[in-house]
Amino acid sequence: MTERYQIITKMGIAGALGLAAFFVPSLPLKFIKSLAAVIVLSLCLKKFAWVSIVFLILFIMIPVGFFSFARIGMPHEQWFYDLLSFGFGGPGYSNYGPYRSWSYSPGIPSSVRLVPDTTIKGADNLVFDGLGFEIEFVPGLSGTKLSGDLQTRHDGKTLTISTPGSWQNTTAVVQVGVDSGMSSLTVRSAFLRLRGRLETETVILNATAFQLSGDIVAIGNIRISGAAELSGTLSAKQVLFDGITTISAKGRIEAMTIRLNGSAAATLNLELMGVQEFRIVSSVVNAELKYLDTWDGARILVVEGMAGDIKLRVPKENSGIVDVTHSGFIRLTTDKY
Repeated sequence: MTERYQIITKMGIAGALGLAAFFVPSLPLKFIKSLAAVIVLSLCLKKFAWVSIVFLILFIMIPVGFFSFARIGMPHEQWFYDLLSFGFGGPGYSNYGPYRSWSYSPGIPSSVRLVPDTTIKGADNLVFDGLGFEIEFVPGLSGTKLSGDLQTRHDGKTLTISTPGSWQNTTAVVQVGVDSGMSSLTVRSAFLRLRGRLETETVILNATAFQLSGDIVAIGNIRISGAAELSGTLSAKQVLFDGITTISAKGRIEAMTIRLNGSAAATLNLELMGVQEFRIVSSVVNAELKYLDTWDGARILVVEGMAGDIKLRVPKENSGIVDVTHSGFIRLTTDKY
């Protein structure tokens, strides 16, 4: 009887904490009270209580630690809102950190969106370096259209477009003509959004938050770093997601090799073509991977994570296998279509 009363008491405390989390106005306090409610509720379990608590704390502290470090000096509760949104606050992204001097805050009324008002000559190699960019690849456009407030520099076959280091809360819209072709695209920014279709040789995208709505086709490699939200097609010899904090990807990837390294959370809904090897390193993985082609022999899928759910879909007429290696609490299912 005493044990029953203890369980009822713990459930009452958990309910009170949950109710308090619902009504408290401060978002960080909501988070803390909700976490406390879950921990108290876990103590009601006779089995696996401490395992559940430890796993929950680890799952939360990994992204909390990363974003807390990356946003040292951020005012008020902004770091917390960015943590919960995993960086997808859109234009106005905050970028307080030891390696950047820019600041970028979502929802700030004073944020500026610079539209193109000048056309300049394009180049084989295009480099973007700055705060925030919305880049649109436009067929039929001659040259590159951008705001005259941006800094530009032609150096041989390379065009560098940059924003002044003193800028805050600014996104620059740039339209790039693609009919004449391009050898490489390199972007280093706090926020990046790409639209349209680009065909080139190599692509390097390093952005704190990155959104793609379109297609990128590269002869060589595509390398993406940061928190990524992808919708479209990536085609290359190798697609490398390196230093990814979080990723949400829906679309198609055509490549021999795909590597996803260092993610806290990965949500993937992908169609795969010609992928010989796919390696995923992520704390949490939820993925549906559909192989579009057929093969003989084995293709490799390696998943290193703490927990997740992976569903593989392969053609019925396929004679080959997917050789899967995984660690952690990963649930794997395979079906044929």
